[in-house]
Amino acid sequence: MPESDAMSVREFDEVSLLERLGNDAELYRSVAELFADNYPAAMASLDQAVLAGDALAVRAAAHGILGTLLNLSADPAIVLARDIESHAARGELDSAAGQAAALKERLERLAQELNAASLRGLQP
Repeated sequence: MPESDAMSVREFDEVSLLERLGNDAELYRSVAELFADNYPAAMASLDQAVLAGDALAVRAAAHGILGTLLNLSADPAIVLARDIESHAARGELDSAAGQAAALKERLERLAQELNAASLRGLQP
C-alpha cells in the first residue's frame, strides 16, 4: 500500500466510539486523554517483554492493549494486537517483535487522531 494510502486509513471508528460513550463529548475527551497518557507505558511493557523473550508476558501485554483498542473501535491496531497475541501464544517472538513496531506506530497515530477529533469538536 502506498504511503499516502496508509496515511488515509482512519485509526478508529469515531461514530462507533461516540455511540459507545453515549455521544458525551466530555467523556470522549477524558477517554482520549487517558489513552494518550497510558499507551506509552503499555507499549513499553510489550517492548520489554519482547526483548526479554518472554512469550507469556508478550501475550499478556498484547491482550491488555487489545482490550483498550476494542473499546476505542481502533480496528487497524486491533488486528496488530491480535496478531501479536497469537504469535506469542505460539512462541513466535520474532514475528511478534515486528508486529510490535507496527503497533507502536498505529498507537501514536491513534492518539493523534483522538486528540484532533477532540479539539475540532465531536459530531455524532
